Amino acid sequence: MTGEDRQLQDIKKSAFNSNYLAQEVEAELIEQSVHLEDIIQNTPGVSSAGGTGRARFFQIRGIGERSSYEGMPNESVTILFDHIDYTGVGGILSTFGLENLEIYKGPQNTIMGPSSLAGTINAKTLSHSFLSQGQTRAQVGLESFSGRLFNLGHYQNVGTLSSSTILSHNSTHGFYENAYLKREDTNRRDEFSFRQKLKGKSWSLNLHYFDFKSGYDIFNLENTKITQSDKPGEDNQLTWGASFLKEFKLGHTKGQFLISGHNTKSFYSYDEDWGNNPNWRHLPNWNQDYDYRIAFTKSLRNFNIEQKFIYDSGGTYHTTGLFFKNNHLRSRELAFNSETVRKDLQSVFKRRRLALYHESERPLLKGYSLFFGGRLSQLLSDYRDSRAIAVTPRESLWGGHLGLKKENYKNLWVLRLARGFKAGGVNIGTTITENRRQFDDESLYELSFKHEYTAPETRLTTTNNLFLHYRQNVQVKTSYQDDPSDPSSFTFYTDNATTGKSVGFESQIRWRPQESSYQLSLHSHFMHSEYGDYIYEGRNLKGRAFSYAPQSKVRLSQSIEILKSLRLALSHTTSSSFYFGNSHNEKAPMYIHTDTFLTYQIKDLEVQIYARNLFNDRSENRGFFFGNRPPDFDNERFVQIGHPRLIGIRMSGAFNLI
Repeated sequence: MTGEDRQLQDIKKSAFNSNYLAQEVEAELIEQSVHLEDIIQNTPGVSSAGGTGRARFFQIRGIGERSSYEGMPNESVTILFDHIDYTGVGGILSTFGLENLEIYKGPQNTIMGPSSLAGTINAKTLSHSFLSQGQTRAQVGLESFSGRLFNLGHYQNVGTLSSSTILSHNSTHGFYENAYLKREDTNRRDEFSFRQKLKGKSWSLNLHYFDFKSGYDIFNLENTKITQSDKPGEDNQLTWGASFLKEFKLGHTKGQFLISGHNTKSFYSYDEDWGNNPNWRHLPNWNQDYDYRIAFTKSLRNFNIEQKFIYDSGGTYHTTGLFFKNNHLRSRELAFNSETVRKDLQSVFKRRRLALYHESERPLLKGYSLFFGGRLSQLLSDYRDSRAIAVTPRESLWGGHLGLKKENYKNLWVLRLARGFKAGGVNIGTTITENRRQFDDESLYELSFKHEYTAPETRLTTTNNLFLHYRQNVQVKTSYQDDPSDPSSFTFYTDNATTGKSVGFESQIRWRPQESSYQLSLHSHFMHSEYGDYIYEGRNLKGRAFSYAPQSKVRLSQSIEILKSLRLALSHTTSSSFYFGNSHNEKAPMYIHTDTFLTYQIKDLEVQIYARNLFNDRSENRGFFFGNRPPDFDNERFVQIGHPRLIGIRMSGAFNLI
């Protein structure tokens, strides 16, 4: 095996075996993306729901939330960025300057502090320069719809200390146009982020600052890219985050102490009637004011402490961790009809989690090893609001897994049985009946088999995963409208279905032939899911698929060197249709997106011309079914459209600092 082959094998092992449960997102996809939602859109097995300026609600294998308007937040997918838990506010995750991004699919309870029912998305900032004197990389770009991009990354090594400084600014008018106000920027984006990472021999410090100031004007009655709202909304988020990790040794045991947290303030608003009074005044027998708007103001403080001990000797591995998390969320929901306040709900939600987790791996005969682990978690919650609702649920939950692993030079086999959990809660709506006031915790049982194959001599890497899910007390989030003529009268609540089950197969193939400039990547996901008995307003969801759980999603990407410094990359992503929600039967249609990138590189200068959604295919990423059109307020299908064709150019350059 040549030195180049060994290097390739090390890269593949790092990429696919950094953890036997993790899927490493390809570096090419990260480099082509601006934001996490770009990666999610092109990653089979993972999806995101619209309804916000940037995607912040994610689903893994059909499990995850679609919104969070009121009540007690309770996410199924955990978002970690430089050890900071941004679950629920992960819409700020930009991709410039990332070292890697991993997606852990299935229950996660035994290897890290934050747990998750459906899985974890874990991103890390690049921590070092490959040049001793330092390196700076700058990137500028222009895109359709007045899009502008500026990124700057400086990486410096001084002895054992490495420093990474990342600045990013992304802005666009957006592809929606407000015909009533005659404006093209009511759905604009203006996103600034700053990340500083310092890494020493046994410690690391991360500092984050995100300031996203964006318009939000998407909803319209005709399901087009033309809005008629007279009071367009906003989707703003200001976040400060920090983490400090210290490592130390105690004989054969390595200790880790992690402290992290963030302070986030957000403001989200939209025009509830999706129109304007002049539009409604001309209707026969209609002379009322129908001028609704709503705003959600939130302040979230999240604080985590984790102490972990890792023992690794002779193939025997143990890790034990103690995890504490404190959440404090202050919210206000303020709704108007004209200038009259129709709803003013203020709430405070506190949740403390204390968890003890353990993971062990022991070698057996003939290269096999046994791994097992568990987690005990205590949750103390406190919710109070201005409607005099006060609840203090307490829960003790457990999860864990047991599995068998075999690994050799080219292959990795993993068989795992796991149990995940998600806390229960209390519905706060005043119209909710007492028998639906409280909902139970949900359990997920997973049986999975994974095989990875790496062949350095042919530069072929494959990963195949077969999984079976059984969900118990499935938390089904639904909603209903109390008064069809009042769009502020929606009640959101969570209920428990009896069971849910799914079976799926995922495959990833990467191939780059020897002595060839051609590279191929094929990533596919196939899944069948269905609810057990659950009746909602006379409709039984039994046998119906989960929301945001397409039966298939496939991404095929290829790249080839046309000339010595010119490379063409082409990718196709297709997804089958899927249900938007549980309170109706509306579905997103099947779509195919084609992206192409033409890159010219000479020395440290790179110029890239690209087109996203090259053939301008229509996709829909959020859907509703209710009445919002006067005077009859008949139930109708309303959707949020995905991005059309985007054409852009980027220039990147790297230079050294002496």
